[in-house]
Amino acid sequence: GAHGEDHVRRNVERSRDARHGTERALRARAMARPLRWLRPKTTWFCTSRAFQRRFLLRCDPDANAVFLLALARALKRYTGVKIQSAVTVSNHWHMLLVDEKSELSDFMRDFLTATAKGINQIRDREGRVFDRRFSAEPVLDTTAAIGRLVYTVLNPTAAGLISKHEDWPGVLLFAKGNQPEEQRVRWFNEKRYHDAVREAGAAGSKQAIDPTWFWEEEVLTVHPLDGLAEENVTSAQILE
Repeated sequence: GAHGEDHVRRNVERSRDARHGTERALRARAMARPLRWLRPKTTWFCTSRAFQRRFLLRCDPDANAVFLLALARALKRYTGVKIQSAVTVSNHWHMLLVDEKSELSDFMRDFLTATAKGINQIRDREGRVFDRRFSAEPVLDTTAAIGRLVYTVLNPTAAGLISKHEDWPGVLLFAKGNQPEEQRVRWFNEKRYHDAVREAGAAGSKQAIDPTWFWEEEVLTVHPLDGLAEENVTSAQILE
């Protein structure tokens, strides 16, 4: 009867509305965050900017250590990622890397999450640190990689912040020779230490808090550009 037809029609309309709503949601999601096809053994030039371009990454020993510790730990976890150069400026960073195993998205997720957590800790703030998803541009050959390396290392110089890249007080990574170079990062986590002292005092504990427990240390490796060794050229020579 008419009642049965109305019931069927309403169910059809609900189904159509639900389908259209799902399609709209999927389209919106695709527009908001397009999927990346990550071909293995690709060199990438990556950039991320601070939220509202605030100077959250301004150069100081704590910010440098937070960035480098997060980077070293992400590199340890994702062994197919090889860093070739990196620089931090007050409100953004650049990085040139090789992704051997299509790990870029996972690597960046862990690196950015740890960096944001550390920056919020040392800046005594909460909320977003990075403005949007990182950008990643494929670098197609050695000539393009050299251009990106020069752009990264000389970024503070080009901005007029210093006269020589060697004087940059922020993070500045690149292999000067044709062999991988290790950099050791060591940082005293002062906030964790003072939090532990305060909590021990509040609990009435008489046990001394050993400051050595709050030193954090990692080693990261910076790799030379592919192809330079065959040409008997180093990154340091290119930058002269």
